[in-house]
Amino acid sequence: MNHGSAGINMSNFGEIVDQSFVKEEETLTLLISDIEKDEIFKNQRNVWKILGEQEPYWSVLVDEYYKRENLDKNISRFEQSGLHNVKKIIGAFSRSGIKIETLKKMQVLELGCGVGRVTVFLSKIFRTVYAVDISNYHLDILKERLIIENLDNIIAIEMNKLNSDISDVSSYNFFYSELTLQHNSPPIQNLLLDQHLKNLQPEGLFYFQTVTHIPGYSFWIKDYLKSRRTEMEIHMMNMKQIFAILESNSCKLYGVYRDSSTGVDLESYVFFGQKNKNYDKTN
Repeated sequence: MNHGSAGINMSNFGEIVDQSFVKEEETLTLLISDIEKDEIFKNQRNVWKILGEQEPYWSVLVDEYYKRENLDKNISRFEQSGLHNVKKIIGAFSRSGIKIETLKKMQVLELGCGVGRVTVFLSKIFRTVYAVDISNYHLDILKERLIIENLDNIIAIEMNKLNSDISDVSSYNFFYSELTLQHNSPPIQNLLLDQHLKNLQPEGLFYFQTVTHIPGYSFWIKDYLKSRRTEMEIHMMNMKQIFAILESNSCKLYGVYRDSSTGVDLESYVFFGQKNKNYDKTN
């Protein structure tokens, strides 16, 4: 699948992107032990269990419209909002020379599907959607919708541990994630991105978003583990580390653009591109 795009040379990325994007490097702890990873993941599962049970729609799109008391009159608005995300995906890749007919042949893994806001629209474009989420409460809502709308090309999968392939997924050639990575601490984002890009098929496409700068942000694992979190978290990954992960998994960028989904106070970017044809994940 060669679309005639050479991609962006990440070593020269500063020459292409506006220099205002480049920030001082934040202090982030990325290398942590397996025990620390498991502890973080266990706590995150508990947080999203509570969010999924109490506010399943608001926790996907943080807007008062989608609180339980306001949901009845706004549920249609919520469900239709996912169409905008899919239009962005199609637009980004069409500008890179990849036609929608190509996407229709692909199997997509969506990391952080929530209640299926974007998932359902992805299923109209892609052959199969592997919809992955940490919250069984969110997935239960998605599964109900699959039955009601008779959608048979979506497979809902609960992520119940880190450091493992998702056994229900045999292969995927499109990796997608928005409004998910940022809820994970830097070492977990690092792991998730690396794992899912590593398992992406050669010549597969990717499109993901995360927060890349929070003023005054730092992450120290020891301090983090001392403070038990019970609410939704927002974290960041600096661009330098994201580029390193992409490069280590032989992925070329077609584009990076500023994303407004997190508001004006946080810097959020979308990264999209393609994995090289000759990638060998055993190396």
